[in-house]
Amino acid sequence: MNTTTHDDRYVSADHLEAARLRGRIIAICAAMTMGKSTAIREYLRRMGNPPVMFIACRVVQSIDGASAYELAHYQDDEATSARCVSTTVHSLNKFNKWFDEHEHDGI
Repeated sequence: MNTTTHDDRYVSADHLEAARLRGRIIAICAAMTMGKSTAIREYLRRMGNPPVMFIACRVVQSIDGASAYELAHYQDDEATSARCVSTTVHSLNKFNKWFDEHEHDGI
């Protein structure tokens, strides 16, 4: 596993960009008000708003992710065909089509 830790006070889009160049999975561990959402929105904007799958451990986190990033929530009827979706790790099996369609351009 390719792991990098930053000692900066806030999360930045530059951190995300560097991590994305090293691998396909980015994990962010930071307390509230450390700029996670702002950095993610900025990085996605820089990338031209690609297809996104937000994967959370808990349902409440997937709901928060859907709200924060304007994504379809996996419990909604249209979610399995959505370009941008928020789901839980336990519901990834619902999204085989998403992975087939966005294997090379999805985030």
